Amino acid sequence: MSSAVPSPTWKRDFALVVLGTLLVATAFFILLPILPLLVVGPLGGSEAQVGLAVGTFSITALAARPFVGWLLDRFGRRLWLLGGAIVMVPCMAVYALVPSFAWLEGLRLVHGLAWGLTTVAMATVAADLVPARWRGTGMGIYGLAMPMAMALGPLLGSALLGQGRYTLVFAVGTGITVAAALAYLFVRVPPVRDRQARLAVASMFEWRVGWISAVQALLCAGFGGWMSFMPMYAPTLGFESAGPLFFWYAVGGLTSRLFAGRWYDTRGPVGPGLVTVLMLLGGWLGFALSTDSLAALASSGLLGLGFGTAGTVFMAMAIDMVEPHRRGAANATFFSAYDVGIGGGAILFGALVSLEDVQQVFWAATLCTVAAGVLLAGRALPHFQRNRLGL
Repeated sequence: MSSAVPSPTWKRDFALVVLGTLLVATAFFILLPILPLLVVGPLGGSEAQVGLAVGTFSITALAARPFVGWLLDRFGRRLWLLGGAIVMVPCMAVYALVPSFAWLEGLRLVHGLAWGLTTVAMATVAADLVPARWRGTGMGIYGLAMPMAMALGPLLGSALLGQGRYTLVFAVGTGITVAAALAYLFVRVPPVRDRQARLAVASMFEWRVGWISAVQALLCAGFGGWMSFMPMYAPTLGFESAGPLFFWYAVGGLTSRLFAGRWYDTRGPVGPGLVTVLMLLGGWLGFALSTDSLAALASSGLLGLGFGTAGTVFMAMAIDMVEPHRRGAANATFFSAYDVGIGGGAILFGALVSLEDVQQVFWAATLCTVAAGVLLAGRALPHFQRNRLGL
């Protein structure tokens, strides 16, 4: 069994991980405004199939994560970090070739598998590289990559689409993914592994992070529906595309990560955790009660603030409850909850909600957020206080 001790050059390697994550996520988020239009346009699908296309991606990502967590802890990080990025290259390229919705669903399952591998690996390496005393701050900086990608990806995807130029979108996404793999190639990954770890349910999941993972799943349920329907719902709010809504969500996510990690390091998780719930409630209620474009932009920003704070603080909580050689399993468990929330929300709301009553998604998300807040205060925070290690 070996543990991670940050090297003198950890900042250089950490920067490469953040860069690679930014590139991988940008390629992923290029698809965000494109997939719904591809499904109901060239592929001739329905609104329900939009939710299915978004949600099925999470099925294999969810299935892969626990196994990936064990692989990271048992055999080390480097192979899986680089391998996941390499596998995502052909996945992005093949989007240009899908002839039907059925083929798209098959590709989404394979792409989800690669995404599940890559996201767990890159978050685990980032956690290994950051010294314990700066855990929240470091994971907050790492977390900047996702909202930055969410700001860039949809705007880039919408700009490239132009007059139905789907092939160009997928070609650029493929090139960006190649660049991410090159960034990961030069990361000096800490030699963390547990040679005694056996392939069993107990090794694949980390139950100590179960409560905070359940909170994350509840929070993400509404996000799955929001992400699925925004590209089609945006015109009813006065926007030509969902790009501005995704952009202000990303601005909120970037802003929150500048302070959430430091807040966690100096004051603990109670304050930022509860403020997270309040910001998300404000965002969902803003969408549910208004169809005004300015209110929609403000609500998107609140959602970004809330999810950015949650992603920083709750992931740091999960990491601080386990030993270094169990970080792979902890991240796998946490990200699995993320997939359950987003994928389940996308599929459920896609099946139950038509475009005319999308606001029902926002009311359902509000209820899920209330439930998450109760669970956070009643279970997750007390459990963290009893089990914090901070190694």
